[in-house]
Amino acid sequence: MFNIHLGKWITAGFGIVSLYFAFFHKRGHKKSVTRHGSIPGERCYDMYNPPSSDSCDEDFEPGPTCGVGTPYKIESTPRGLVYVFNYINFAPNEKLKVRRGAELDSQNIRETFSKMGYEVTIYEDLNQSVTEERLDEIATNPRLQQVDALILFFLSHGKDSNIFHTRDCIPKTTDSYSECEGIDIRTIRKKFNNASCPYMKNKPKILFTSYCRGGKVEKYEIDGNDFVRIYVPKDLVTINATTEGVAARREIHGGTTFIKTLCQVLEIHASDELRDIYMRLNDKVMQEKGPTACWEDSRFRKFYFIPRA
Repeated sequence: MFNIHLGKWITAGFGIVSLYFAFFHKRGHKKSVTRHGSIPGERCYDMYNPPSSDSCDEDFEPGPTCGVGTPYKIESTPRGLVYVFNYINFAPNEKLKVRRGAELDSQNIRETFSKMGYEVTIYEDLNQSVTEERLDEIATNPRLQQVDALILFFLSHGKDSNIFHTRDCIPKTTDSYSECEGIDIRTIRKKFNNASCPYMKNKPKILFTSYCRGGKVEKYEIDGNDFVRIYVPKDLVTINATTEGVAARREIHGGTTFIKTLCQVLEIHASDELRDIYMRLNDKVMQEKGPTACWEDSRFRKFYFIPRA
């Protein structure tokens, strides 16, 4: 008799619980959202309602997006083209000193990316006009049709939040950079959006920048830049060496902390997704008490330097 009553009570209990969940599920039901490649603090889009290509505006918030959609195809030989613009020596002046140790960045990038199957081209100490010519040549190079990725590095002294210096930049006064034009990273982004660079349409374009983004100085040689909200074209991501107001760190015998650490992470984790590499990069830099890197992207899908088998 006891077992019969117990069974009735259990059956009734399950019935009440089922009705409860059914009621509240109906009231608060929302379409489920899967977050791809999510990491703490990132901007994740609802995969069922992805943003339109023109959804980013001046209110764009920096931070990794979810990597909505399938990973970019990286199957070409070489896997992609890498261009390094490294400015080490500058026209004589009191403001822009030689970036001692920066030549090691070029070496580290060449060795690391060549091992991963990328073709690396290095430009050092170009003036502004030649830099702009080289960028135009790259953006319109038909060879881009034959590769699956484009990666650009810009290593220099920083002028302000968006501009870095070229070799011929000469400040006209001792207390201002206002007379020195430099290269604007926003202009570079426009050169490589899907409209201006059709050979790389819907293919990944990655920009790495390493120069100061502010005046907070650490006890190392620094690469003398301020963070703003920007519009970043589709399929393009920019990873900066520092966040707002922080100076990039460079060691005479090791090169910039950002590039050295990036290459160290890639040596071990080249087959990881780019967002995971970014997190590992920041973790390692923070362990060395270096500045935190900054990620800016819009609708950039999952990317693997070396695709997983």
